[in-house]
Amino acid sequence: MNIAECEGGKGLPEGFAELPAAVYAGDPLWIPEEPEETAFAFSSANPWFRAGRARTLAIPGRARVAVFCDPRTVIEGRQAAFFGYWESSGDAAAEAAVMDRACQWARQEGCEILYGPINLSTALSYRLRVAAEPGAIPFPGEPYNPAAYPSRLAALGFEEHQRYLTQVGTPDQVRATRERRRNVARRVLARGYKVQTLELAEWLARLPELYPLVDAIFRENFAYTPIPYEAFVLLLGRKMVARMCPRTSVLALAPNGEVAGVCILYPSYGPLCVQGAGAARVPTAEIDYAKHAALLRARGPVGWILKTIGVAPPYRRRGLTEAMVVESFDRAEGRFDYLLGALIREDNASRNIAPAYGGQRTYVLYRKSLLP
Repeated sequence: MNIAECEGGKGLPEGFAELPAAVYAGDPLWIPEEPEETAFAFSSANPWFRAGRARTLAIPGRARVAVFCDPRTVIEGRQAAFFGYWESSGDAAAEAAVMDRACQWARQEGCEILYGPINLSTALSYRLRVAAEPGAIPFPGEPYNPAAYPSRLAALGFEEHQRYLTQVGTPDQVRATRERRRNVARRVLARGYKVQTLELAEWLARLPELYPLVDAIFRENFAYTPIPYEAFVLLLGRKMVARMCPRTSVLALAPNGEVAGVCILYPSYGPLCVQGAGAARVPTAEIDYAKHAALLRARGPVGWILKTIGVAPPYRRRGLTEAMVVESFDRAEGRFDYLLGALIREDNASRNIAPAYGGQRTYVLYRKSLLP
């Protein structure tokens, strides 16, 4: 079986970019992969390739995968590799062929274990979605895949490594969450801390200060590796801020004026981005709150996403998380029909922000030993 291959950073092999559209041809809930973003991910312009190496593999029309190795990714004492961008038409032989080749490449790079799906790094898209509420519309950045993918990975010798979840809450549940934390929030503000609107101009001006804060927030994530400042600016600069809700996203400032925490909320733009939106579909790369938030109400119930909340290490355990939750949820009152606490590791304490939420989406990260 012929496999088209390409070294990471040097473009994509034949059939790699085209396969997802074929796999999801009849699925109105799929958010299409943006060709420009995929092309950039595997171009020499991507700063990830300063330290990392990759291989892209495809059997046109049947299966594809990319495999990544960063020498800094040592997990439990073992050099690890990731696989990502995995898609399949359901051809078991093609799946086995590309994955066997990916494992072979990773062994040649000195890796002993393979994790995935992870697209380049855990700062980007990763995991498979294995369960969701009926009719769940995915949001940009949420794992979304055919229901058969988990069993297909199991057939290829992968096992579950870690589960994650997205909590789905009603306005009444969000209101109860907020009120339980109000007294703590008041005490924090009385000590001189401030929670204020996250303005675009201030976010951009404070990017050098926010860089270590975001690093600290995500450092405890599985397989986290620091990203260069310029990559941080690409991921979390103007384009990311354009998606945020400027009313409900907030910064927490310490009494000395330093950024102490951040809480980012934005609408679930999925109804605008899914394939089923047809000619009116908005590419994810073009999402802008100012242009697109008002369009969501016409598409049905509006979801709001609590995407990121975190506090800088010197200011933790002082109640700042509660203060930001109360302020953001106060501001969000009446603006949404359901709230998504997005992509939380199953054992992460942040899920306790809303332990009583009834709905839940579940995701799994997989692993496979590369040892003989």
